[in-house]
Amino acid sequence: MPSSTHRRSIVTLTAALAVGLGCLVADPAAAQSIPDTPRRPVYGPVLAFVAGLAVNLVLGAIVVGVAPDYSEAIVRRIRSEPVESFVFGIATLIATLVVAVLLAITIIGLVVLVPGAFLLAIVGLVANVLATVTVGAVATGWSEGSSLWTSVAVGAVVVALLTAIPVVSDLTNFVLGTFGMGAIAARVWERRRG
Repeated sequence: MPSSTHRRSIVTLTAALAVGLGCLVADPAAAQSIPDTPRRPVYGPVLAFVAGLAVNLVLGAIVVGVAPDYSEAIVRRIRSEPVESFVFGIATLIATLVVAVLLAITIIGLVVLVPGAFLLAIVGLVANVLATVTVGAVATGWSEGSSLWTSVAVGAVVVALLTAIPVVSDLTNFVLGTFGMGAIAARVWERRRG
């Protein structure tokens, strides 16, 4: 049984992590603005497009370069089974939230939750990148056996354009992440079943 000091340090570490992640997610300009004063955008849509394009190109090149067969399998799955991929993505999101809440209740669960959150963030990033590549594959008419590199470039441009629009940015990221995570989860599910 962990000592009281050990428990306090785990709780402190978890709280610090939660506050740190909250600071990353929160918009610091919103906290500093005067109420009823319209905020000016920190950066314009052009800069958002350029940054999004660069990130999508680099991450897409890394994922497709490191795991070309896996990338092709996930792109193929999203294209052939879009509804299944989306449903698996929603189910994975719900299951992840339930498991996180259950783990957060116990002290041992807190120890597992922190590295699990980092692992989930990495898988989510890869899922989003593979869904972006799929957008490029659909736009270019990609067929099995051909290279995904053109799909990486076209998908990066299309997604960067969509995410540069403030109204649809969050929705675009949610939908892409759901498709990608669902395709990954469905593939894992099938492999575990036999």
